[in-house]
Amino acid sequence: MTRSAGGLPGLLGALGFAALVVMAGVARGEEVADAVARQVAAGRDSGVVDTGSLLSAEDVAALQAARRELASRGLRAMFVTVPDAVAPGQLQGRLGEMLGLGPDDLLLVASRTSAHCKAPALRGDTEALAKAFRESKADFALGTRAGLVALASRSAELVARRRAREATLARAGAAGLAVLILAGGALLGLRVGSDAARRAAAESAGREPLLDSVSLSLYELAVLTEEQAWGHAVYLEAWRRYGEVRRTGGAAELEELGRYLDETLARSRSRL
Repeated sequence: MTRSAGGLPGLLGALGFAALVVMAGVARGEEVADAVARQVAAGRDSGVVDTGSLLSAEDVAALQAARRELASRGLRAMFVTVPDAVAPGQLQGRLGEMLGLGPDDLLLVASRTSAHCKAPALRGDTEALAKAFRESKADFALGTRAGLVALASRSAELVARRRAREATLARAGAAGLAVLILAGGALLGLRVGSDAARRAAAESAGREPLLDSVSLSLYELAVLTEEQAWGHAVYLEAWRRYGEVRRTGGAAELEELGRYLDETLARSRSRL
């Protein structure tokens, strides 16, 4: 077989250039994320930081009202929007350290296409947080403000349940083991239900159910990896693939991305 002049070198050159473009894009995203994190840290006292320019004055007022309602439940909430160049989950690790979040804090970050909630009180409860995000997707379809308020409310409910469960265990004494077994069974049922929902979505015809499924898996990956030293690179690669497929991919590409995310989630769980 005859190779045209410059075929292999030209191909390698093109691949090298593409790699440089990807690396430059990642580096640019990191720079933007750092700048956004500094801006959020500087505006933490306001509780609502709109770096993504997604909120109106009315939206900001509504989110401030939501913060007051959450404060009455013993929680400090912070709402942040980010530009499209920043993945919400990408910002969580940076802000968690900069803001010194504790068990009474909720940090909610949203872009035009995704959202993430960091709740130290719920650390390790990946499936419950993913369920809260899935149930809030319809609210995000109505607007960023509606989605953030809904996700904050559902996350606050999860915190309240976690605290109630811990208080019950503390009071149970000798009966604590039985309570723990029941609680574990409930969490297992939640996980099985979540997996079944994802499978049902993946089997549905059309692009939108598949897009919902992969966005949920991406959210689970963000929650699962945010506290791990190795998790940042894993999440960013998944976010890059999600961004590419979301813009131009069809059902076949979404199914392939879903398989990749399932495999990545399984590998990540095995590293914990």
